[in-house]
Amino acid sequence: LRMGPSGIGKGTFKPLGPSHVRVIAYSFGPSLMALGVAKRLDTLEFSAPHLGAPDETNASVGLLSTLRLADLEAVTLKSRENVLKECRRMQVLGGLGLWLDVPPLTGLSIAEAMAGQRPHTTIPSARDPHLPLPDEYLAQMGSRGLWLMRDLAPNLMLIGEALKDLWDRTTRTKFAAITIRDMRRVAVKELLARHLWCDREGRPIGTPPFALQLPKQKGFGVRSKEPNEATELRWPPQTYVDYLGLLGAVQTAHLTIGLLSMGARQSEILSLKRECTSYAADGRLYANGRTYKLVERHDGEWRDWLLP
Repeated sequence: LRMGPSGIGKGTFKPLGPSHVRVIAYSFGPSLMALGVAKRLDTLEFSAPHLGAPDETNASVGLLSTLRLADLEAVTLKSRENVLKECRRMQVLGGLGLWLDVPPLTGLSIAEAMAGQRPHTTIPSARDPHLPLPDEYLAQMGSRGLWLMRDLAPNLMLIGEALKDLWDRTTRTKFAAITIRDMRRVAVKELLARHLWCDREGRPIGTPPFALQLPKQKGFGVRSKEPNEATELRWPPQTYVDYLGLLGAVQTAHLTIGLLSMGARQSEILSLKRECTSYAADGRLYANGRTYKLVERHDGEWRDWLLP
């Protein structure tokens, strides 16, 4: 690989660099060789019923030359594409007479197809793409959304006012931008640590009634592979990024109610502006937006969405 014309793609017929060879040898090569060893053990014929010497004819076959595409199912999806790339590299070198044990990675051979089971196509299961949302899902989403809006949101509004004052004070200083950033980071952590999280009844919030997926922590000293449970159950929020994650959850809860109340499509929801709400003469509330279905104009036409 280091000396021969091993490159494919942009670097076709060029030698591979040492780091590239190392990646193949330690990451993708072992997976491919393991498949070859497993296939050899499955097809190995012994000359005696007890463990003995393998048949010479069978032993002369290469480890990789008997592989098929179905054998790659054992490889994880993440590395399967890279393993296939190395198989193509071996095929190129095999065509040049520089590689002997080439994995063909084809389907069944003619002999296997004639001797094997008759191929058939699995009938896809019937599905209805227009089913309504399950009641249990809607009930859970509604109860969680109400908790976010009624119990969590007032806490975030109080913190937001304090953050605005903090940003105003630090903006008026003459420190460098990086110094102001560090001052804000420390102040936000202190603010969040002092805040007493309470629900609408004034009772302390020990832990949320459901998992809140906060943004993943970053920076020096943070484990790179943090368990999902630790990411979801990190409470109370400790950083400005955590605060923004909770603020986004509350915003999503409000948007969900708007989506369910209007029954509009995504493109129609995106046409709504902040000043879209208006009252009719009888006091009923409407939202002005565009609709695109059954409309000949490419930019849609305006319509009123009745809001509960």
